[in-house]
Amino acid sequence: DRVHLLNAGQTFDLGGRSITALRPPTYDAPETTGFFDPTSGALFSADSFGAVLPATAPLASDLDAQALSEGQTLWATVDAPWLESVDASVFATTLENVRKLGASWVLSAHLPPAQGMTERMLATLAEAPGAQPFMGPDQAALEAMLAQMV
Repeated sequence: DRVHLLNAGQTFDLGGRSITALRPPTYDAPETTGFFDPTSGALFSADSFGAVLPATAPLASDLDAQALSEGQTLWATVDAPWLESVDASVFATTLENVRKLGASWVLSAHLPPAQGMTERMLATLAEAPGAQPFMGPDQAALEAMLAQMV
């Protein structure tokens, strides 16, 4: 009785307010589910819109705009490596569906709360299919990192 499964497009009544399940624009697993609360305008985006950041902040708007954009692009290439194979025009349709929600808040598992930044973050994600794919460190890089720690 504590579990309620939803698929994208289905809604759940929270007792006076409903949330709608959706597939976030980027994800690392097919079961990833986001939620939109039209009452608050909050988009709970799971991993989508996350960022690798040099520092933390109470709100995403407190971050340096370039660092946020670069961090979101890096996160997208790590978390959703399939983006390098995506047709950008098809992905644009996915982003447009998110845009139509009119979310005033984006609440990502890997980003401070972002109020009023949805359009800017959608623009960053729109560039991700053309971004340099993530390439992790190799053995030589690991050894260099370990040598610096001594």
